[in-house]
Amino acid sequence: MSWYPAGQLCDVFAWFEKVLELWLVAADMEEMTLDVHYHFGRGVQVDFSGWKAISDALLSERFPALRKLNIMVSSMFEEEVPASEYVALLEVSEHTDQLRRSKKLNFSLQRGRG
Repeated sequence: MSWYPAGQLCDVFAWFEKVLELWLVAADMEEMTLDVHYHFGRGVQVDFSGWKAISDALLSERFPALRKLNIMVSSMFEEEVPASEYVALLEVSEHTDQLRRSKKLNFSLQRGRG
C-alpha cells in the first residue's frame, strides 16, 4: 500500500527545497531538526535530486549561524519499505558528504522513530 502509484517518480525533498527558496536569511538559527516521514510503498521510485539544492542552501550565507543539522527519516510502511532504505540512499550521496565535511556544521542523518 502507498499513497503514490507504483512506478511513479516522487521528488521527496521538493517541499523543503521550496521552503528554503522562500527563506531569505536565517541569521539567528543555530540548530535545525527535520523529522521526515514518508508514505511510500514498494515500487515507488524515490527521487532525491533536490538534495543538492538543499545541501547547498544550508551551507550558504543564508544560514550563517547554523551549527547543528539533524535529519531523521521514517516510513509509514516500515514493514514494506524500511526507512533505512531511504537513509542508505542519502548516505551515499555526495551532497551528504558535503554536509558532513563542513567545518561549521554538526550534521546527522538517521532513521527516525516512525
